Amino acid sequence: MLLDRKKYKEEAHIGEEFFQDRAYELECQCMTVESVVQRKILSIPEALEAYGVTEEQFVSYLAKKFKDSIENILHTKNGAIDISMYLRFMMNLFHEVLGENHLKNVNRLDRFIIKLSDEITAQDRANRHEKAAG
Repeated sequence: MLLDRKKYKEEAHIGEEFFQDRAYELECQCMTVESVVQRKILSIPEALEAYGVTEEQFVSYLAKKFKDSIENILHTKNGAIDISMYLRFMMNLFHEVLGENHLKNVNRLDRFIIKLSDEITAQDRANRHEKAAG
């Protein structure tokens, strides 16, 4: 599966046929699905079918892409990801996506995310305490 030639220069394609592996091919297919959907050429279901990508594969691709883009911003001083901030970000994302129409469900999700954040923070504190004592 070739990359979108409108987006990439020829150098990006040289040797493509020599270095094919399934993960690379799937990533290229997902990039193409994303591109044709963004350009409103096909709907998501049509693009998935046309390029032989499952919904699960495409969602995994989007999640990895999203994680990679946000991960650099949410690092702490020591290089770890600030999980508490990441969870608050996800909570706000759900609010943006679901909106007022699903406020009851979003509020339930908020409570769960806050509880999860508190548990992770407590576990991190306990781990740091163990390391300091050890």
